[in-house]
Parts: sequence; C-alpha cells; structure tokens
Amino acid sequence: MLQLNNKIYYLRYIVPVDVYYIFQRKEILKSLKTTNKHEAILLHNIGIANLNKITFYIRIKLMTQNKFDEIIENFKKNKIEEINTFYIEHPNPKQEQIHSEWLYDDMITNFKTMIQENDYSVINNEIDELLQKSNIINIDNKQRNKFSKSICLSYCGTLEYMSKLFSGDIVLNDKYNIAHYINKPLLNTIETITNIQEQANQVALSGITMDQAFDDFILYKKNKKEVSESSIKDYKSAKKYLVRFCNINKDVALFTKKDFLDLQDLFQVLPVHLFNGKKYDLFTVEQLENIDAPKLKNQTINAKFVIYKSVFQYLLKFTDSISKNVVVCEPLKEVETKKDRYTDEDLKVIFKSSIDNVIKEMLLISIYTGSRIGEICMLTKKDIIQIDGYSIIDIKDGKTINAQRQIPIHSKIKKLINTKCTNVISNDTYLFYKDYTPKSDELDDSFDIQKKRIKYITDKVNKQLNKIIISNNKTFHSGRKSFVSKLYETSPDKESLIKLLTGHSTKDNITLNIYATISMKQKYEMIELISYDEIIF
Repeated sequence: MLQLNNKIYYLRYIVPVDVYYIFQRKEILKSLKTTNKHEAILLHNIGIANLNKITFYIRIKLMTQNKFDEIIENFKKNKIEEINTFYIEHPNPKQEQIHSEWLYDDMITNFKTMIQENDYSVINNEIDELLQKSNIINIDNKQRNKFSKSICLSYCGTLEYMSKLFSGDIVLNDKYNIAHYINKPLLNTIETITNIQEQANQVALSGITMDQAFDDFILYKKNKKEVSESSIKDYKSAKKYLVRFCNINKDVALFTKKDFLDLQDLFQVLPVHLFNGKKYDLFTVEQLENIDAPKLKNQTINAKFVIYKSVFQYLLKFTDSISKNVVVCEPLKEVETKKDRYTDEDLKVIFKSSIDNVIKEMLLISIYTGSRIGEICMLTKKDIIQIDGYSIIDIKDGKTINAQRQIPIHSKIKKLINTKCTNVISNDTYLFYKDYTPKSDELDDSFDIQKKRIKYITDKVNKQLNKIIISNNKTFHSGRKSFVSKLYETSPDKESLIKLLTGHSTKDNITLNIYATISMKQKYEMIELISYDEIIF
C-alpha cells in the first residue's frame, strides 16, 4: 500500500507469515523519495512487483530445502545406525557389499525421467501454489518449467552425491562418524537460500538504507524551511563521510551503537581537508592516520554527530524502520575559543594603523551592523535593498535560520556601501575582494566554493588584524561583539530585538512576539543610537 509521511511517499508491504522469519520483519516501509503522487504510484507498483518476486523465490528455495530436510530426516531415522555399524565391521567395503536401498537410485531415476521428458507436472502443482500465494500471475509455462527443472537438477545432484558417499566412491576422513557429515551434501544447495536471506535482509529489514534516510531527512528539512541553505550543505558534507567510511547502502536497522562509536574514533585521526580535491581519495585509514596534516577539530566532529543523531531521530518519529536511536556518543571535549570584543582603544589603534583599507571598511560594516565576516564576504549589490525608504542589508543565507535577517544601514556607513555598489558592474559581483576566486584545482563537490572563499578572506584579514591587536581572543569577530555590546549599552531593555538584529536564537524568549512585526523605522532608530565618532571619525 502507498503511505504518505511528511509529504514523502512510502511503499508499505505486509510480509507474508510463511517468509516472515527470513525478512525478520512483519512489514516493510521503503521510501519512494518523491512528493509527486503519480510518480509515487508508479514506483509503488514496481516495488510491490519486485517484493512479490523476492517472496516467490524465497518460497521456491524453502520448498527445495523442505524436500531435502524430509529426505535427510527419513535417512537419519532409518539408516544412520545401520550404516555406522556396517562401516565399523567393513572398514574397506567392496561395491557388492553395499545395500542397494542405501543408494537412492529410484529417486534419482524419477527426477532424471522428469528432466528427460520435460514433464514437471508434479512439481508444477507446487510451483502454482507458490505463485498464487505470492500474487504473481504473469508466469508462463516455459518459466514455470524452468523453475521446476532447476529444482530437479538440485535434487539429482544432491542425491547422487549422497549415493556416492554411502557407496564408498567418496571417502570421508572419518567413516566412523558418518552421521556428523550427513548434512554435508546440502551445503551447496542451501547456500543459495542463505544468499537469498541475506538479500532479503539488506533489501527489506526496514526498506530504508542510510543513503535514502539521509536524502529523506534533507528533503524533509527543505520542505519545512527550518534551516538555511548553509545547513543543507553541512548535512550533505556529513553524509560524504558516511559514504567514504560506511556502507551507505546498508539498511538503517543494521547500524549499531558500536558503528558510530568506532566512527567517532576514526574521525579524530582524519585530516581537515579530506575532501579538498582528490589528494586523499585512495588513502587507507592507516595512511590517513599517519599523514602530517591538521586533524578534524572536536567541534567539527561533534557537529557531524549532531546531524547523524538528527537523521535517526527523524526515522524514529516518521517511520518504523528503527526502534531506537543508536547515535548516543558522548560529545568530544571542545577547546573553548571565546572571543572578546574590541575595546574603544583597540578600534582607535586599528583605524589609525596602516593595514589594508578594505579590512577597515569591512570592520566598519561589522561594528555598525553586527554582520559576521562570512556574511560580509558574500555581500553583493543585490543584497542592498530599500524597505520603507531605508537602505537595508538583506542577509538571505546566514549561518542558521535565525541569521537570515534584514539590517538597516547606519548613516555613518551608508556612503561607504553606496560607493561599493557603484564600483561593481554586476548585481552578483562581491563588494569586497571581488577579484578573488578559488583555483579550480582547489575545488571539489565536498568543499563548497563559498566556504573556500570565506576561509581565504578570514585568514587573510585576521592575519593582519593580529599584527595590530595581539591577542588570542580577539579577531575580526570581535567587531560583531562590539556591535552587540553597544546595543546593550544604548537599549538594555530590548534584548529580544537585539537578538533579532544580530541573528541569535530567540526561541526561548517569550517576548519575541512583541518584536515579530516591528517596523524598519524602529530597527533603524535603535541602530542609529550606536556611535563611534570619538574613536574613528
């Protein structure tokens, strides 16, 4: 049946009772990875047909296995003691000493006759029952006979093996314990059943692979519009690590707590730029561990495991594919990198120094708008808009969903921003470091071009600032801290609005609704209270 969960369609298949122990589930829920109903119906019908075929093949193999079990059980019941006794008395028996009833000649003859005469009516009757049980109606006589012939050949091969075994043509290492080897002839035949069972486990334990689960999770987040495009890219980046170091096509129900604990240990020895180009593509884990390169920070690893945990939480909430969340790793200890704000004296020193003017311009925007360096790096002409007669910086793709905001432009930096917009031709041209583009050999699907650009500019800017203000706790981000500090000085009773302007979470603040419809004029007037006149101008 077709099932809709959070706008994504799923195939739901009730597992027949007689094959339940092979699937190890009462039902299968498999994502169709679409929100389109017509497409979902087509995929659903194809999926049900395939599952019916798998069920039919399993039943064929089980029928074959049951026939062999019947033969073996009968043999064990009547012949084991007699044969063991015989071989003890006749360590090297001659052919004429072997009792004919031990040799299964009649059975072999019957099956060979079926094959020679192409008459499988006896077995076909059982095949028809299995087809009917499996809801398969489009099997013709030629296909039916093919199944029956395969079964007959399996029977003949096994029975001839057993005949040779007990006639002495095949000598076992221990003739005095033939009962121990009685099931040996079945191993090759039953191996097929084992393979089918493994296939069934992989296909149908829950019907959802880790690959599908991740894609469904990302689609769910996109549909709910809970996260920014930047977060979506982080999800995809986290998935790449699973693709590299896990079986991404493994059923989610087969993942264990140990899998993720081992993965957490592994991440701690991986280089930071693992997916930056193809340099490490062919490296083994041992080689990656021993290379001389910066390793992933604990903060980065923890962030990826938060995503993995979220994927499993999504599965728990919206599917029956798993019974518990196995991502329960303790977060790794993070080194605190708290940044201090720039003091008035710091800002005075910076703006009187000889560092690049472009850095001073970017810092001006930061201390008057609270924009992060990554947000300033990505500013283009089209991000400067007009609302209610006010010039606005429109940040659409922030670090989080809260970071997407509109900030009125302070009168002290309006001329600077207008000049920057005038100096670029295209609306898509960056206002700062517009000539910098990462080299083509530096790019890779897993290392986003925007992140590469932001990292390059951040390193370049902080390298110069650190020469002017020597402190491990002060970087370009300290300018944003100064902006927040000024807002609290001038408007101490408007914490929620401050969080709204700076892109901080207001989820736990009950006064958020008061400011949800605040006018651009009120925002502008609040920002205009900030002044650095005595320091900079």
